[in-house]
Amino acid sequence: PYCGVRDDLLPSDDPRLELVDWECIRGLTLGIASLLVLFVGMYASFKIGAVFVRTRWYALNLLMLALATIQCLLTTVKYLVVREQKLTFSAAYFRGVQTLLTCANYAKSAAENESHNSIFSRFFFPILGFLVLYLTVVYLVAIAKPNFDCYHPHWMLMSVSQFLIVCLFSIPGLSVMRKLSGALSIHRHYSAFLGGDQSYVSQQRHGLRVLLVVNGVGAVAQLVLDSWLQTRYADAKECVIFDTGLEEFNRILLKIFSYDLPVLATVYVYYHIPRNHFEPGLDIRIPLDQEPAQGLHEAFSAELLET
Repeated sequence: PYCGVRDDLLPSDDPRLELVDWECIRGLTLGIASLLVLFVGMYASFKIGAVFVRTRWYALNLLMLALATIQCLLTTVKYLVVREQKLTFSAAYFRGVQTLLTCANYAKSAAENESHNSIFSRFFFPILGFLVLYLTVVYLVAIAKPNFDCYHPHWMLMSVSQFLIVCLFSIPGLSVMRKLSGALSIHRHYSAFLGGDQSYVSQQRHGLRVLLVVNGVGAVAQLVLDSWLQTRYADAKECVIFDTGLEEFNRILLKIFSYDLPVLATVYVYYHIPRNHFEPGLDIRIPLDQEPAQGLHEAFSAELLET
């Protein structure tokens, strides 16, 4: 849908007609990238889903992978099938919900620390609940509008909200990071006396670091992109091509950092890291030698390992 000269947007004597192929390049590049990431997300969701159906474990992993796959599906349809900005906005909404759920998960782990319990239970979780309602209202109001283009004011509302959510995520995320680092340090100093798998704690810390960094990069890229589009298309009627190829190239990069990179990070943390414990006979190694409650607790890859 992005390929072909669009005479309705540019007059015949406009010098930018020679660059109109950039719109086709942008659509194909982002569409193919989303399609490839979609296949990766579907594969990971299928693998985790098969284990969940058999054991009812890895529920959090399956939920996160499903949300990430939905985001890729929406962007793939938008760039390869239907030229509709509301599809991309829907992907941004699902990414915001996914980040809120990730934040709530790590806030739960951080609340297990007695010194922080009252802070998260009294203030943090109500704020997260309010943000879920706020994002939903913004999303429903935006998609109900008949004219919704790339420079619509609701894009800035969503981008600013994404950035604030990531900032909130850093609060419990860094708290859990310190707790994991402390547990890993104790394991290193007293490895001869303490049991347990030290690599498990190291993997959880690594996964949390990836989520913090990539979500931050994605939120900043989305905020920069929407601010840029607001400035460039302030007086335009539709989202047309930029003046130079370099600007279009930067636009493509910001889109990839905003949508595809966070999905790949989700697959890495909630599928690839748990897959380090796979066995040939069972996709994800289930600790059948443990009690059910203990095995269920350790099945959530993003949960904090108790020490």
